[in-house]
Amino acid sequence: MYDEGGAFILDPIIAVIGVILGLAIGVIIGVVMRKKIAEAKINGAEQEAKRIVEDAQKTAETKKKEALIEAKEEILKNKNEIESELKE
Repeated sequence: MYDEGGAFILDPIIAVIGVILGLAIGVIIGVVMRKKIAEAKINGAEQEAKRIVEDAQKTAETKKKEALIEAKEEILKNKNEIESELKE
């Protein structure tokens, strides 16, 4: 495993095994990282969707309350007009 000058020489089989192991480890790390990034994006999208739905529900509730108030005001206005007409 040493050349004539005393330098260490890798056996080609060991070098190929090392490259294959390095690639395999790299692929595994890549897959794990991609999965974590995808999960983070999905979680973020789910949170955004939940926030949008909550905002829409709040807006709908506010509009409903406003419509009820307007209807009550209209009823009161009509009642006052009728009472005023009946007094005349």
